[in-house]
Amino acid sequence: MTINELIIAAVTPVVTVCVPGIYDGDEKVYCTFNYDESGVLFAGDEPQMTVYAVQIHLYLLADINPLKIKRDLTRALISADFERPTVIEAGEGDGQHYVFETSYIKGAEEDG
Repeated sequence: MTINELIIAAVTPVVTVCVPGIYDGDEKVYCTFNYDESGVLFAGDEPQMTVYAVQIHLYLLADINPLKIKRDLTRALISADFERPTVIEAGEGDGQHYVFETSYIKGAEEDG
């Protein structure tokens, strides 16, 4: 699985809309994501593992209680082998915005 597929598979049981980059739809609750990747544990000039620094952005309307969604999203990420995320409130304007900062380590033998 690619990192995009891993993120989407982990998030969509909790938040049904999860896309890379920017979402321009009409859902009241949705996620977007971005990540950086770097190779580690080099052997023969090739990385043996890739570390992904992932940010998942949860957006909700202001009148939606975020507590259960945040808890369920954290649990879903941990269950999918992501590190326990740090959750940062980044809201501005009329809605809510939470950033889940996490990481994922993929070995060289894994697909994607």
